[in-house]
Amino acid sequence: MTGSQRRDSPPRGRFPAPPPRVARASALACAAVTFALFVADSSFASDPPDTMTATGYRWPVDVSRTITSTFGELRPDRFHAALDFSINGDVGAPCFAIADGHVSRVRANFTGYGRALYLTLADGTTAVYAHLHEFTEPVERRLRAEQLRQGTFEVEMWLDPGELEFNQGDVVGYCGGSGSGAPHLHFELRTPDNVPFNPILAGFRYDDTRAPYVRRFAIRPLDGDSEAGGEVSEIVRNITDQTAEPVQFYGRAGLSVEVRDFQDGGWYRLGPTRIEFFLDDSLRHRTVLDTFPYALNHQSRLEFDYELGRNNGYRRFRRLYVAPGNELGFYDDTLPGGIIDTRELAAGTHTARVVVTDAAGNTGEATWPLEALAAPTVPPASEPDTLPALLNAPHAWFDQPFEFEFIGRTVVVRVPDVSDFLAIEQAWTASPAYRHPKRLVRRADGSWFARSELDMDYHGPAVFSVLMQDTSGAVFEARRERIVFPLPAGRSVLWSLPEHGFSARFDGSDLPWDMVAAFSPAEPDSGTIAPLYTLEPRDYPFLDTFEMTLARDGAPWDANAVMVYRERPDHDWLFLSNQRAREGLALEAKVFSFETFSVARDTVPPLIERATPADGAVFASRRPRLAVTVTDEFSGLDTDRCALLLDGNEVIWEYDPDADRLFYIPWEPIADGEHSWTVTATDRAGNRSELARRFVVD
Repeated sequence: MTGSQRRDSPPRGRFPAPPPRVARASALACAAVTFALFVADSSFASDPPDTMTATGYRWPVDVSRTITSTFGELRPDRFHAALDFSINGDVGAPCFAIADGHVSRVRANFTGYGRALYLTLADGTTAVYAHLHEFTEPVERRLRAEQLRQGTFEVEMWLDPGELEFNQGDVVGYCGGSGSGAPHLHFELRTPDNVPFNPILAGFRYDDTRAPYVRRFAIRPLDGDSEAGGEVSEIVRNITDQTAEPVQFYGRAGLSVEVRDFQDGGWYRLGPTRIEFFLDDSLRHRTVLDTFPYALNHQSRLEFDYELGRNNGYRRFRRLYVAPGNELGFYDDTLPGGIIDTRELAAGTHTARVVVTDAAGNTGEATWPLEALAAPTVPPASEPDTLPALLNAPHAWFDQPFEFEFIGRTVVVRVPDVSDFLAIEQAWTASPAYRHPKRLVRRADGSWFARSELDMDYHGPAVFSVLMQDTSGAVFEARRERIVFPLPAGRSVLWSLPEHGFSARFDGSDLPWDMVAAFSPAEPDSGTIAPLYTLEPRDYPFLDTFEMTLARDGAPWDANAVMVYRERPDHDWLFLSNQRAREGLALEAKVFSFETFSVARDTVPPLIERATPADGAVFASRRPRLAVTVTDEFSGLDTDRCALLLDGNEVIWEYDPDADRLFYIPWEPIADGEHSWTVTATDRAGNRSELARRFVVD
């Protein structure tokens, strides 16, 4: 991708112009100018807040100017596309039309945005108000008519100009916490082409004088011939007093940083607006995350360091380089780029400096040394080794545990210290999946280490051996087995293992770089009814889901069988899918990461409890709130197959997933006398529960 939709001119009157498609460099230059213009005007909202921005918009909410999330922050496999405003717990606080416009879309969902209203302005820009508690009466009336027509709470309506219109400053809804999360207002702006952009660029600037700061940095070797701190995987360092301890590296490496920012008086962790990386005072990389197309949302895995999050739990690190496959348009491609390479740098100490800027123009920076090595400390993965005679010598088998990790086209082998029972003279690792065997290097702590390049043409079962020769000449061998399969970037492939009932289909556009995948089966455990299938590497950043199938011969999977997964052996099994194919002989799922997969049986129905009102209760109100708590600990609630009946008639009920509460408040007053109500709850394995109660309106 050579361009990105961006704003390249100031707003027309009050309204932001739709961003045309321009080159990345021009887009970044323009965004930087726009950003600087906004920052230069230091007139922040007063307390109590002004209702209008300097650009002529009405603020969407008055209850607070406290920001809980900024544009471009990481969400699960996507970017946050809004400013989130705290409402200080004031559920029902009004939110306002930022300008004249018409309601173009209304959504009501149990999860996600919950109740959301889309207000399209005169120039085609759309303002989105999400997680609302309720809409205004005209919108609620239209929504309820559609819900009655479809027979469900979860609906989506598209409206034409002239159907529901608001003037600037009109109340368009009331803030709440529908969908997910604590009560707040999620406020978006989108271009006429439905591309979200940072509301800061339209003048929604909030008071803030606290500077962001760099909390940690990571350095990652980018191929099997490179290293950092003697490792092929990433190294993380804390930043203290704006600096850190030096790290040695060799070959190609990329940096990432964790940035923290807090608003004045706030405790919410916010994201930076701009990040710049300098090496030896030369600007190498700039990110200004002010817009992104929804079609590239999953490439958040390439902007944020997905691998680091999977391996170490650090999910907020932002890369200071453009990873392969990254088509996002908010990088300055006139710069040299953030990847650093010792083969292009002089050996010795270099200075890394990162400058981070928040939405108010506050800046922070950190500086630390990087030591470029003239040669690797461990033989590179691609470097051939001479075949040693011990590979053909008689071997004594021994059950020595060792680790091997798949990283792209490289495998890393680590063997712990064995000096307590063996005096090792030399050690090697070999496999038909390698391009060549590799010598293991002994480290200062007594452990052994090697890296080898994997053969992208090899697929099938492979034995990974560690051979160790002691001082007497005896050779000992430990083995591990995997089934390997190459996944080349950009090439769609089907991986099928009929003997295991496993298959997976990968779209080449979702593979940002080459990698070799590994499959290992194991016997079922106490929680499953099928073998366990572990796929590696677990930290590969797929850009979209791949299709996976677990099939069996003979009888179909029973009605309660579901596909499950877990991230680690000590984790619980989690529901993945109950989708059936091949007349029930196969379970299918769309999967976004490599995990351990299996099939389990869910026979426990949902639990319905804490019903209010109590059975036989008497109400004075003719619009009583009926509610139950519904939980399912395994496959989860299937809301499409749940129901609430009042006096035998199904009604439009609601569900709060955060509180596990299913509830209903009659839209119109009901008659005096005795009434019955019944809740049925069904989980995704088909298990069903029912609870019936009565109450009296008097």
